[in-house]
Amino acid sequence: MEEHTKWGDNIYFADWEDRTISGHMTPLPQKGDFVCSEMKSGKVARFEIVNVECFGSVKDQFWGQVKDLGYEED
Repeated sequence: MEEHTKWGDNIYFADWEDRTISGHMTPLPQKGDFVCSEMKSGKVARFEIVNVECFGSVKDQFWGQVKDLGYEED
């Protein structure tokens, strides 16, 4: 996620509790893609995208759900 923080290329947690992500990217992320995010603890958590949908008229805007895969090994 830290690599995608620019205008037109961003991904973020819209709702942490529900593991909902949102953002703008071209191409759009796909089901089965992996997302990594540095957590407050300093560890890097891995997530798998389980669904993703386009916002319709804005072709690069999306939202989706991820599932936890644990932390990356040091």
